[in-house]
Amino acid sequence: MTTKTWLLDICLMMFLVTEMLSQNCSHLRKHLLDDNKENLAVLKSQLGSVFPLQCLNDVISFSSQPEEENIQSIFELQKENAAVALHEILQQILCLYIQNHTKLPWDENSIGILKVGLKQEIAKLTPCLSEDKQEIREDVKKYFERIHTFLKDGEYNECAWEVAQIEVSRFFMVMEQLIRTLHTKGRCM
Repeated sequence: MTTKTWLLDICLMMFLVTEMLSQNCSHLRKHLLDDNKENLAVLKSQLGSVFPLQCLNDVISFSSQPEEENIQSIFELQKENAAVALHEILQQILCLYIQNHTKLPWDENSIGILKVGLKQEIAKLTPCLSEDKQEIREDVKKYFERIHTFLKDGEYNECAWEVAQIEVSRFFMVMEQLIRTLHTKGRCM
């Protein structure tokens, strides 16, 4: 009798966990949109209200490489596997803000808030990944490698971080579009 009760308990627990995960995935779109808006708000609150003109050449230099991957091409290629693309984008953004940010004109509290927000989005998205598309991850990593290299070459100065923040804020806007594709498919992936 105890074996049947124990087996019933396990079956019930598995059902509840499965149900909780599916509910998390079905409500994923709303949570990710909310988190994405909050993270973008933190980023925008830290961007200066006046763009530093001395950084204009850096922005032009970074964005004038048409042969390189660009954000829109990443979006177009990744619509079919939005959850994987979102997951990798969030991980790469988090990786940026873990780097040497001593010359970033943010207070540590704001950087901490952004990192926590990114980690929360990653945690919410992770259970809904059903297959891992490595080629999608590689496309996203390739783009972020450009940002990492730009920061390193610029010795993490104010203008290099200005370019990185502009690119990250553009990614938050693309992520909103990707998150919306999660909903239009009617499922997480």
